[in-house]
Amino acid sequence: LINGKTGQIDYLTEAQVSCCCLSPHLQYIAFGDENGAIKILEPVNNRIFQSRIWHKKTVRHIQFTADEKTLISSSDDSAIQ
Repeated sequence: LINGKTGQIDYLTEAQVSCCCLSPHLQYIAFGDENGAIKILEPVNNRIFQSRIWHKKTVRHIQFTADEKTLISSSDDSAIQ
């Protein structure tokens, strides 16, 4: 994640990111990776406030609901969570 104003890297993950999305009000960024993990970043302070292994295979799609309270994901394991 690169800061558009400064050009500096604000967040760098070691995992292979397979998908990402911004929350509707731009408060959160969600990353899905090839290991099935989903991480949610709060860009204001670069804090990862949730990180879980939810899928058995690569996460392909993630999206926040309009109220930003739920994150929907799907993966190569044919699961939607």
